[in-house]
Amino acid sequence: IPVDIKMARTELNIVGFVSEFFGLLKALKSINPDSVLCYFAKPVILGNIVAMLSGVKNRFSIIKQE
Repeated sequence: IPVDIKMARTELNIVGFVSEFFGLLKALKSINPDSVLCYFAKPVILGNIVAMLSGVKNRFSIIKQE
């Protein structure tokens, strides 16, 4: 079942980044998914780190070139 988690793609504010990090960590721990698919640069970096810390075994990434 796909779950869309909104993130600011271009925000570089450290407070916003930390807030997104812990929000995503909380969401992944509550959902407990088997797999995670991340796309675009920031979600790939943040999403894969959080997925690894949450214990998600299958992590996939797509980086779109614009």
